[in-house]
Amino acid sequence: MVTTAIRITKISENLSVNLNLLNKNAYNLNSIKENFDIVWHAGFLEHFSKEEQYKLLKNWSKLNCKKHICM
Repeated sequence: MVTTAIRITKISENLSVNLNLLNKNAYNLNSIKENFDIVWHAGFLEHFSKEEQYKLLKNWSKLNCKKHICM
């Protein structure tokens, strides 16, 4: 995560894009009060059972964001 986060941060700086990266527990997002344009994750959900995927997606739907992208 750290290497990817550093790379993404450098790209966003080069493009003059305002970027806010968070590294949080996917099951406990209650402490997040910020608003987001996009919440993105990739290569994550397939590691969980369908029941766990449902719990995670339901929890993430509570985030205040315009778009949620799951790849």
